[in-house]
Amino acid sequence: MTRILAIVLLLTAALLGVVIALPELKKAQEVQAREARQRAAEERWRDSLRTAGMDRAEGARRTLYRFVCIDRFRAANGGRLPEDSAALARLQGCGNIDGYYRPGRTGWRWRYTVTARGNTGAPSRFLIEEYPDTALGLLGPIYAIDEAGVIFERARPGTSPVAYASPLPALRALRECIAAAGEYVGEVYEQTGREYPVATLADIGKLRDKVCSEVGLEEYVARSGDDSTIVAGPNVAALDLPRGAKGWDVVTRWVLVYEPRGDHPGDGFDVLARPRRMPGTGARSFRLPEVGWGTVTTEHRAARADDPPPIACEMTAGEPCVAP
Repeated sequence: MTRILAIVLLLTAALLGVVIALPELKKAQEVQAREARQRAAEERWRDSLRTAGMDRAEGARRTLYRFVCIDRFRAANGGRLPEDSAALARLQGCGNIDGYYRPGRTGWRWRYTVTARGNTGAPSRFLIEEYPDTALGLLGPIYAIDEAGVIFERARPGTSPVAYASPLPALRALRECIAAAGEYVGEVYEQTGREYPVATLADIGKLRDKVCSEVGLEEYVARSGDDSTIVAGPNVAALDLPRGAKGWDVVTRWVLVYEPRGDHPGDGFDVLARPRRMPGTGARSFRLPEVGWGTVTTEHRAARADDPPPIACEMTAGEPCVAP
């Protein structure tokens, strides 16, 4: 009898153990299945970016947005630069901006590095870099921006950088268009008996198929939030870079301004490229005279003739820059 009772008790304990273990087993299976789905999703994400490549415009745009964060940090801290990435990341919206432009993981990571310090030991120069997530196993592309506001692109570590989304090549083409269009527009005005004018950007825009096919002039409309010193007019046009791209492909947005120096073509002119919103759509303002080299400023104003020159690689698309 005692033996039978012992067997019954053992069987009961075993059944209870099975009943108790079933929920735990189910929970463990659910965890394993969830982890498997996560691994599969992670692998699909890696494969898609390895196959399609990194979104270059996204990387460059994020670099410029980090520069905006630096601008905000300076405004909130008496002009000082952040000591490290953590200090910059504490600003609202400046830590992880994945999803700021589009939802989901884009594969971009960033770092902020102090590259020089002043006499007091405070940071005086910096470099911000956007690079592919190490999980992707990709070496590039890499985008960087320094305290001068130049966006650099590298194919991979160790290669020479080039200036990215600079308006100067378009500004050079615009300068040539204005010079070529002046004579044409003058002939048209003489034929109609009107006084010979200095050609405006509005005139030049009508000649796109004749002398200005290389410049992506668009109508500029002043909007709330734009620089209050820039107003729409016949000598103001818009330029988005990369040129002709729409939506997410646009990295920088510029206002092109034609400034005649007098009432006659022989008086000369300057052409300017200013960010539509500085530094959000561009961190540098440029001035290019009718003849010669131009000037640039990172201040929130139009470039003047006495400002320093731009770096050479900003003038010619694809020209290697001195490494930042």
